[in-house]
Amino acid sequence: MNTGYNDPLTESIPVFKKNLHRYALIIGNENYEAYQLGLQNVEYAVNDAKAFREFALHFWGVPEENVFYLENATAGLMHSSAERISLLLKTAPAGSEVLFYFSGHGIQTADGSSFIPAAIDNDPMNSSNEGNLNAIFEKIIRNCSIRVIAFTDACFSGRNRQGTGALAVRGIRHQAVKGSLPKGVILFAGAGENQYAFSWNEKKHGLFTAVLLENLLQANGRTTWGELVGKVKKEVMEKAARLHHAAQVPVLAASSSLLDQFQQEKIKR
Repeated sequence: MNTGYNDPLTESIPVFKKNLHRYALIIGNENYEAYQLGLQNVEYAVNDAKAFREFALHFWGVPEENVFYLENATAGLMHSSAERISLLLKTAPAGSEVLFYFSGHGIQTADGSSFIPAAIDNDPMNSSNEGNLNAIFEKIIRNCSIRVIAFTDACFSGRNRQGTGALAVRGIRHQAVKGSLPKGVILFAGAGENQYAFSWNEKKHGLFTAVLLENLLQANGRTTWGELVGKVKKEVMEKAARLHHAAQVPVLAASSSLLDQFQQEKIKR
């Protein structure tokens, strides 16, 4: 289904029943140049976020009033949106679910323990712990028995943002996050240890986002998260190798018990 956003990835999204206890925080930060001299924009980050919003609304059935959608968001807006979701979740039943999506610049904290999604008014070369992803997750799930499924398609400082050919580099190499995620959080990150994340110019999206959403469209009621993750990893690896002669391997992370359970679950729509 397409609701005013002309993107081939969103033209045939099936529409499923609304889930009143599902929420989404979706952030596409692209226009960094307007705020910071010398920092390149993140090509297609807004396209990524728009497409994910359509999937949240229709594939996952998130009610529109439960979707917090941000383009080119400041740090204050990102964290205030997490606070607003947290307030709503105080009255939500146990088992409620939050979808989190971020496309933009990012960096790890200096100790490698967490990933910082860079607001457009924050310098991603600043690796302090303020504003890290775990802080956002903890703000959302504070005092709540809920689950967060998070997706990140992010580069890590963006000083050499542009590439050539069918793909463009979405940032410099980064290291895998070493720290643990908060309880109840599953993170599917677009690239692994010491790898580049790429854009896919033909699709006008991040490579990870395009492959993820294409595979969600192909999923049926019997598809498990483990099967989906395996297909996405394989396709991203193949596309990165064929189109850019480089490695990009998406990474799924969570506590060990939650990770096993999640991979066996059928994708809920």
